[in-house]
Amino acid sequence: MAEALVIRGLNKRFGGLRAVQDVSFTVQENETVALIGPNGAGKTTSFNLITGFHRPDSGSVTAYGREIVGLKPHDICAHGLARTFQVAKPFGAMTVLANVMTGAFLRDKNAAVAREKAREAIEFVGLSARERTAAKDLTTIDQRRLEMARALATEPRLLLLDEVMAGLNPAEIDQAVALVGKLSKRGLTIVIVEHVMRAIMAATSWCSITGRRSRKARLRRSWKTRKWSAPIWARTCIHRRRERPSAQINWCERELWVRPRHP
Repeated sequence: MAEALVIRGLNKRFGGLRAVQDVSFTVQENETVALIGPNGAGKTTSFNLITGFHRPDSGSVTAYGREIVGLKPHDICAHGLARTFQVAKPFGAMTVLANVMTGAFLRDKNAAVAREKAREAIEFVGLSARERTAAKDLTTIDQRRLEMARALATEPRLLLLDEVMAGLNPAEIDQAVALVGKLSKRGLTIVIVEHVMRAIMAATSWCSITGRRSRKARLRRSWKTRKWSAPIWARTCIHRRRERPSAQINWCERELWVRPRHP
C-alpha cells in the first residue's frame, strides 16, 4: 500500500506558545485514521500546517510523494488534499448548490460542469432536498454535510475532517459516522480530528495521539466495561500499522499502535 501522507518532525510556535511539537506519522492510501488529544494539543494547528494555512517552523509534509510545505492552500488542494473546518464556514447568503460549486470550480471553470459535479457531491452527502436552501438556514449537521460536499467537489484523494461531529446529538453522530464510512468505501484516504471517541473507534483503523507534555502517551481500555479512557496529557507518537487484526493495543519501544476492533 502506497503512502498518502508522511509527516516528519512538524513544529510550530506562536511567540512563546509551542502549538505543535515534533508531530510525526504516516497515513497509507485508503486508510481512515484519527488525530486525537485534549483541547490545545495542536490538532487543528497540525491540519493548518498540512494544508498550507500556516507554515511550520521545521519539519516536512509529503503528500503522494511531493513535499508540500511552502505551497499555498489552493495549490495543496489542487494536489488532492481537501479539508473541512472546525467551525463551519459556508457562504451564508448563497444556496447549498452555489456553495458546493465554489469547490467544483477548482477543477473545471465551466459553470455547467461545475454545477453537475456539485450536485453529485450534494447527493452523496444527502443534501439534495436542501439544494436551494441558503447555507445560513441549515441545521448544524447539514452545515457539516455542506462542508464535506464542498470538499468533495474539489475531487480530493485525501480528506481532512476537523471535528465534523462537534455539536451533534447521538443520532446525528451515527449519521456522520455512516457518512465517513461511505467516504472510505469511495476510496478516499481520511484523517479525522475528533473528540467523540465512540465515533473514532467505529470509523477509524488507528489513532495518533497528540499532547503538550513529553511523557509517553497512553490509551487504556477497561476489558470489563469495554470503554477506552486516556489521561488529559499525551505526547505525539509515531504509529506503525501492523497486520495483527486481533490486537487492540500494542506497545513497542517508542510507539503506541492502536487498532479498534470492528464487528
